[in-house]
Amino acid sequence: MLVGTISLIGIFPLSGFWSKDEILIGVKSESTFCWLLL
Repeated sequence: MLVGTISLIGIFPLSGFWSKDEILIGVKSESTFCWLLL
């Protein structure tokens, strides 16, 4: 359970770290308005 929590927080090298970056890159390239909301 601890590893899952740490992963959701986005600690390197777990999956939450990499997925967070991909989401931010996707939002930035698609819509300026969504980027401003983040």
